[in-house]
This record gives sequence, structure tokens and C-alpha cells, in this order.
Amino acid sequence: MLGNGVVGILSESSNTWERRAPLTPSHCARLLHSGRGKIGVAGIIVQPSTKRIHHDALYEDVGCKISDDLSECGLVVGIKQPKLDLILPDRAYAFFSHTHKAQKENMPLLDKILAERVSLYDYELIVGDHGKRLLAFGKYAGRAGLIDFLCGLGKRYLHLGYSTPFLSLGASYMYSSLAAAKAAVISVGEEIATLGLPSGICPLVFIFTGSGNGAQEIFKLLPHTFVDPRRLPELFGTVLLQGKVNCMYWEKRFPRLLSTKQLQDLMRKGSPLVGVSDITCDIGGSLEFVNQTTSIETPFFRYDPFTDSYHGDMEGNGVMCLAVDILPTEFAKEVSLSGHLFDQFLINETLDIIEAAGGSFHLVKCQVGQSANAMSYSELEVGADDSAVLDQIIDSLTFIANRSGNFGFLNKETNKISLKFGKVRESGAEKEDDSKKKPGVLILGAGRVCRPAAELLASTGSISSLQWFKTLLNDDAVEPNDVQVIVASLYLKDAEETIEGIPNAKAVQIDVMDHGSLCTHISQVEVVISLLPPSCHTIVANACIELKKHLVTASYVDDSMSMLEEKAKSAGITILGEMGLDPGIDHMMAMKMINHAHARRGRIRSFTSYCGGIPSPAAANNPLAYKFRTVGMLATMRRSLGGLWMKGMAGTGRKAAEAKEDCWGGTSALGLLAVGFGSKGEAGRWQLKGIGAIQAGHNPATYKSLGETVHVNGDKLYDSAVRVRIPDLPAFALECLPNRNALVYGDLYEIGHEASTIFRGTLRYEGKTVYVICNLNAMVYKLNYLNVN
Repeated sequence: MLGNGVVGILSESSNTWERRAPLTPSHCARLLHSGRGKIGVAGIIVQPSTKRIHHDALYEDVGCKISDDLSECGLVVGIKQPKLDLILPDRAYAFFSHTHKAQKENMPLLDKILAERVSLYDYELIVGDHGKRLLAFGKYAGRAGLIDFLCGLGKRYLHLGYSTPFLSLGASYMYSSLAAAKAAVISVGEEIATLGLPSGICPLVFIFTGSGNGAQEIFKLLPHTFVDPRRLPELFGTVLLQGKVNCMYWEKRFPRLLSTKQLQDLMRKGSPLVGVSDITCDIGGSLEFVNQTTSIETPFFRYDPFTDSYHGDMEGNGVMCLAVDILPTEFAKEVSLSGHLFDQFLINETLDIIEAAGGSFHLVKCQVGQSANAMSYSELEVGADDSAVLDQIIDSLTFIANRSGNFGFLNKETNKISLKFGKVRESGAEKEDDSKKKPGVLILGAGRVCRPAAELLASTGSISSLQWFKTLLNDDAVEPNDVQVIVASLYLKDAEETIEGIPNAKAVQIDVMDHGSLCTHISQVEVVISLLPPSCHTIVANACIELKKHLVTASYVDDSMSMLEEKAKSAGITILGEMGLDPGIDHMMAMKMINHAHARRGRIRSFTSYCGGIPSPAAANNPLAYKFRTVGMLATMRRSLGGLWMKGMAGTGRKAAEAKEDCWGGTSALGLLAVGFGSKGEAGRWQLKGIGAIQAGHNPATYKSLGETVHVNGDKLYDSAVRVRIPDLPAFALECLPNRNALVYGDLYEIGHEASTIFRGTLRYEGKTVYVICNLNAMVYKLNYLNVN
């Protein structure tokens, strides 16, 4: 039976909660498609299961056979160890056997495998040249373990007399997806940033042992600061620790991280340790007092070091312990798709890219080496109906092939790729020219400004847009193509709502922290527009540089982005920053006036720019006279109010500049005014959605006034506000705050050598109440409550 090309998929029976699948329906479809009559899988038999994350019908739809009988199968795959009667002789099995550490409870399974002459492929022992596991669910275990631990902390602290935001968090399995679970953690983090934690449990200190990438990924969604453990005595007078997250590998030959006696001594000395999350779940291992595993339905036990006793409740003395040994299955859908070997690394990522681009492929040959040092070889023919599409596929494949060299476990000598080009014709008639793939734009972030951008891009090929483009580009010959717009958000529902009714647009779900998913989507487009928070731009920019895709952002170009300039040049791409209202439209209006003055042989003596997205007066009905979800000029270009103000302010600026031109020197003083008003209905909520707007009120500012450079510290920014009145609109009581470092724009606008005044300001409504709130805001900021980093 061994090697007969028939694969069996086990029904998981070792644990009630085990819902993962070693192969998803999409994996099976790919294996069957490339297998029948060629090299590969001849058939797949799936044992029926009513709890598996993918229903039996989905497997049937792709050509699998549903049967309890796996006797025809030469290879049987599962997740956890099967029942002994399912081990058939002279076959190959692949699953987590949990036998390589001589786990006593699984020795009968190992005996059965030896007796039946079975070839066992234990996922845990599949490693690369440097001993690093090639197949692991560790990141998902960490993600689930940290979320469950935070959920347990909420309950434990409640029994200790403290109500915390963690109480609103559920266990990982309660969420429909990893993205939904992350959203819940983010919500908890926002509440902590707003209201804080009870003083009796602060500072809340966590320690991570081992790499803990998945656990830290979740932890970083909360307001936090990473510190060196050696600095704790300096910061807090002693080493404090409330939460211990254990992600380190352990064997009996290694010393323990914390013995039972050490814990007892620490607790008697007053250690504030509240709980531990043992992600690795080595019973009696690196944490000796963790002497039992727990289940997903009852994930915690309490160890009382004073009485050396164990309890199943959250009351009383002791340390709360999480020791679930199947944490990854809480995210069964994501784990089955991407948490293991079957949908990672070169060949599968290659097929994903080809399919997404609309190309065709044929697996000509595949030879797998029999050891880590042996050469593995695969030959794949790739075709496309358009040379541009084929070039794009080749660029993407070259990127992922070269990227493989960044992984330490790959042997550079035995992992090489050679791209050979040839023409592949598919059977059937040739497709018409109009079937060519549309150029693509990926918009990251589905906030308020996303829909106008998606509408504009999606309409570029329409007749109504054609004349607009010809006028804009001053070229009657221009023929814009249809553009495929992809709107991506952490929450798929937001993206779907954003593109509703827009042709040539589709919605996808992307977590930008998932590098593989981000790169897969970026590789399929020509341009990426990032409407994400500024802290995410560097992540996106690095991916665009790797894939040689252009990037546009609406945010300020900070130091981290500036450092990527040479990399972007080397990649031959453009990263276009500061393309919003402010910064963005103000730059364009400024340069139009500056160029106009220079064309008339004028010199700029003074440059003053005021800009701001403020609510319409009727909507400025709170003490701040501000709404954080304001729809500014960029989002209201097609709305009557926003459009009129945009046009009116630009005209006012030009008239002001022309009126101040003096006859003897030919010099100009430019005043740029740009105000974007949102409608009352669009003013929206103003909770932590506007934390960026609050933080902007603490950015230091630098400008030049009459030849003197002025610096304003962030904590003094509100105190520096001055009154501003618009000549044509005297009823608007506005004030202006200096906006960041204006001097850099003197160089960018090429007026630094001639202008004695260079000032950029942010407009806000004037009012004493605003100062009271802003002073309170400054105090809260000093207490670090608004630090979301």
C-alpha cells in the first residue's frame, strides 16, 4: 500500500476540541488536480467528521471520497495521535505523535507503530539543516494562549477585588476568526488607554520566555512598553511580575526556569505573581508546579504555594495557571489553512501567486530529497494570456525564491531556483484581448477617506471619467484603462461596506502584521495606497520595496520612512507620501502659488500656510468644538460644502498673495488657507478613533518668523495658539497652532533661502473651553494614558 498515491485524512478522536484538518478542501483540490494521470495524488479518502472545521460536503465537492475505511490508503495524515485500531500495517502515517520525549502515556502507540511496520512522520521532528522546525503551530498557540490568559486575568482580578477591561474579553475559540479576536483585544486596549487599570495592580508587568512571537503579537495590541528586566528595580524599586508567559522549549536534561520550591519562596517574600500561561505545556517541566494539562472548556487551575495544593477555582491564594495543550485548535480555520507545512514555502506560495494573477500552471516534475541535505527538485510550467501578467508572475516568483535565502534553516547550496521561460498554450480557443488583466490598486484601510478614492480609481475607464482625465493631463490622446481596486481591512465587513456599489472593486481581509498575506496581495497589484495609521507605513513600505511596487500614503514622511529612500531607489519604485489634505493638498496649492510667483520673476519673502479639517459650525457642538471622525477636504471633494470651501479657500489664498505683491521688489507674501468641513451627519463619534488627532496636539513645532527660528515644545503647543480671521469670512472664530517642522518645507518648496518667514499652522475653532480641555489632555498625556505604542 505504501506509495500507491492514495491519501487518507483521519477523523480526529483524541480530543473533543480538536477541529483542525491536516488538509483543507482547497489543498485537496490542488493535489487531485495535479495528481490524476500525472505525478502526485491519485485519490483522497476523508473519514467523516461532524466537528471538523471544514464540512465533509466541501471535501466531496472537490473530488474526495468520504469513508470510514482507510484501508486503500498508502499515506494517512491527521493532526493528533489516532486510536490504536486505526494504525494499519505497512503504511505511512503523519501526525503529532508526542512520543519523541518518551511520553509514558503514548508508549502503547509507539509500540503499535513498530509492530505494524509503519513509517511515522512526526510533524514535530521535521526540521531543517539548523534544527529549526519546519512545521509548527507555535505562533497560533501563542496567540490563543495569550488571549485566553488575558481572559483569565480578568476573572482572577475580579476575585481579588478589581474590575478590569480584561473581563470583556472572551476565550479565543469564542471568536469566528483570528481577526475578530484581535479586534476584541484592541478594544480592551483602547479602554485601558482611556480609563487605565486599577492602581492596586499597577504596574502590570509581563515576562516572556522563549521567542513567543505569537503571544507578543497579541500583547502588542495593548498599550505597553518593553523594558530590559534589569531596569525594573530602577523604574519601580523592585522586580515586579504579575504575568508569566512561557514559550520556551524544555527537555529533562535542561534546568528548570522556576521550580516549585523557588515559587514558594518567592510568594512568601511577597511576589505579586498572579498567573502563568504555559504555552509550551511541558508538564512538570520548566515550570515544575504546572503538573497537569487543562482543557479548552476549563483552561485554568490555581496552585496555592503556601499549602502546596491545587484547586479548580479562581478564589483564594495562589497562582492562576493556564496549561492547555491544544491551543492552536482554538483558531482551527486559520491553522488548517496556513499554520502548517501544507500551505507554506515555495511550491504552495508559487501556486497561490499564479492562481491569483489568473495564470495557468502545469506541474511537470517533482522530486523530493530523502534527507535534509539531499536535493529537492520541481519543474513548473507557467502560462498567461498577457506578457505583462506573465512578467508580473515571474517578478513575484523571483521575490519569494530570493526571500527563501533569508531563512536560516535553508541550505543555500541545495535550495536554488532556476526560472526558464517558454510558451504554454492551454487547450481551447484563445481569449480575446479584452480579457487582459486590469491594472490593480490595493487600498489598505477602509476608513472614511477610502470610498472616494475607490470610486475615482474604479471609474478611470468610464466614458464620464475620460474627459476629466484628458483635461487633467492636458492630453486628448490619453486612454485610461479600467483599474481593479482591492480594498483591504482587518475587518472584512468594513471593506465590503466601503466598496458596495462600486464596479471593478473587491474586498479582502488583511492583517498587515501577517507578512505572507500582505506580500501575496501586494504582489498582485501595481500600486498600493496605505490609509493605515502612520505606524503601519514602514511595514507596508518594506513589503512594497521587496516586491517592487509603488506606494502612496497620506501621512507625514517620518524618519523611519525617510530611511527607506535609498532602498526604494534601488528597487526602482516611487514612495509618495503626504498625499492627504494636510499634508497633501496644501502642498499642491502652495507650489502652484510659489511657481506662479517665480514665473513672474518674484521672490517669496513670507510663506504662511493654514490648514485644518474642522467640523461644520452646526456640528461643533461639544466642548472641544472638534470631531475626531471629521470628513475633511479629501473625503468631501464631491460634496457641495467641502467642494465649495476647497475652491473658495484656494481663491482667497491667491488673491491675498497677489494683493501683497509690492511694486518695487517684485516680491510676494503668500497666504495659503485650506479648510475642509464635514457635514453634521458625518461628524461621527469621537472616542479613541481620534487618538491620533489628540496626539498631534503634542507634536513639537519649528518655524521661521522674520528670520528667527522658533521652537515650540509639544507640551507648550496649545499655549502658542493665536487668533486667525479669514477676511471673507469674519464670522469664523478660528485659532492656529504651529504644525510640526515647517523648515523642511522651505527646502522642499525651494524658498528656504529667500523667505524670512516659513510657517505652517493647524486651524481649530477658538474658545476658552477648548483650553480647559486641552490642558486636561496635556495632563493625561503626561501620565502616558494616550501612548498607544
